[in-house]
Amino acid sequence: MGTTAINILNFFASLCTPLFIIASFGLVLNKNKRFQDLLLIYGLGFVGIALGVSLFYARYVSGLFIKIGGTLDLVKFIGTILGEHVEINVFADLFMFLLFHYFLNYTPKKVFVGKKLIIFRLFMIIPVAYVITSYVFKLLAGFGVLLLPFYIHTLMTTKSPLVFALFASVALWIKYRERLLIRIGATPEQCTDYLRSKCGSLSFSLCLSSIICLFFLVELIITAVFALIFATQPAASIETISYNLSVLQLGQCGPLLVTIPFIMLYSHSKVHKNTTIDILIPVIAIGLIILLYVESIYQGILYWLLG
Repeated sequence: MGTTAINILNFFASLCTPLFIIASFGLVLNKNKRFQDLLLIYGLGFVGIALGVSLFYARYVSGLFIKIGGTLDLVKFIGTILGEHVEINVFADLFMFLLFHYFLNYTPKKVFVGKKLIIFRLFMIIPVAYVITSYVFKLLAGFGVLLLPFYIHTLMTTKSPLVFALFASVALWIKYRERLLIRIGATPEQCTDYLRSKCGSLSFSLCLSSIICLFFLVELIITAVFALIFATQPAASIETISYNLSVLQLGQCGPLLVTIPFIMLYSHSKVHKNTTIDILIPVIAIGLIILLYVESIYQGILYWLLG
């Protein structure tokens, strides 16, 4: 397969996590799924992928190369290449995104009630800290400062903090919209009815599309600044600049522009604008996750074989 075709596959595969997050927003807003149900599904996926990939690596990668006479250093090298060039655990992103949304927008009925609710809201720090920690580890590994065991890569998020901030902004807007409705005198039941309405769904689509455009511009500016910084370094080349930008995980907001037409047709409400699109978004996301793993493994093996 040509380089152009591979780049196109990588481009569309990068959309799987965002599409799942958009579908998750819709399920929660329309009350079709409880936060706890989705957190359980994504949490099990997160742990399952981490354990499954780690066991597969220990049994069929590490074990195989040792049996055919490979050295321990070779096994570590393969683990490093796979960890740096394969997006391993997309469920880590899904779980952390939804966990932030949960602590921000869910109101518990026991324990954290009244003034204690602020403590529950502060738990938002947990997913934020996890995403930042994963990013720092990836930076250190990408720039050769730290050599991470392969198993650590299975626990790290795959998206940049900027993509996390994008969807966190959507969650913050949802919270703001709810408070605004209550401020103008709407009852909790009326708020729920509005969220389920066609108008409520359209406002969500407009907000999400606007935030994607905003973050794309922000990322574009950040990318230009860092590209200029890297270009001033001694022995700078297009390859080194491109690699450094990839280590910084810049360029992940741009592909989301492609989703805007789908978002504008998407409806999480019961008064559907286009039921086909509503079904296609999670289905396409699942297909892209499968494509992502197949293509990423292929790229990792190709990188190892050809250097």
